[in-house]
Amino acid sequence: MEEAIEAGKFLLVTAAVVLNDEGQVLLTQRAGDGPLAGKWEFPGGKVEQGETLIKGLHREITEELEIEIEEPRPFLMVDHKYPQFHVRLVSFLARSKSEKLRLNAHKNSKRVSISKLCAVDLADADIPIATALQDRYCLSIKEKRGN
Repeated sequence: MEEAIEAGKFLLVTAAVVLNDEGQVLLTQRAGDGPLAGKWEFPGGKVEQGETLIKGLHREITEELEIEIEEPRPFLMVDHKYPQFHVRLVSFLARSKSEKLRLNAHKNSKRVSISKLCAVDLADADIPIATALQDRYCLSIKEKRGN
């Protein structure tokens, strides 16, 4: 990571795990022709200089989707090295004030049940978040069943 920072190839990024009442998560599909084009991800983006993680998360979600998220709570931090850069992805569990959104930076969006997240073609850095969500979801179901 230190090498990536020195080379200017380190990105601090936030992601919102936007859950709805049906237990579905919002995913967005990257547009463009970069190395992650077409991959699905939890929406969010780069934190700007002097910005807190929460402020960066709110700004990115507002800019990219034109929605407001409520009460983001820290979930999981992932460090991942792509060939072109190193990313630290800090995810937050959140709810949206509205189900309506507008895609300003992505090709597509969809809601996916937590149990089917890992069947989606996610960006590599987002996979540990999906796995942790599934682990938490399965544990919650087991607890409810009394297993």
